[in-house]
Amino acid sequence: MKRKNSLSKIARDPIVAAFLGRGERDQGTQPAIPAPRRPVLTDGAAEKVKEQADA
Repeated sequence: MKRKNSLSKIARDPIVAAFLGRGERDQGTQPAIPAPRRPVLTDGAAEKVKEQADA
């Protein structure tokens, strides 16, 4: 049987151990990626874009 050593058990600093423990529990394969920011349209630009899309 393969034995998995936990880094959170090895770390001596409680803050580092807590950080590593959270990472071990998450087990997510994808990193957190923020959603792309949408452009802010001002001064009637939204209406112009809408008119161009409808045309």
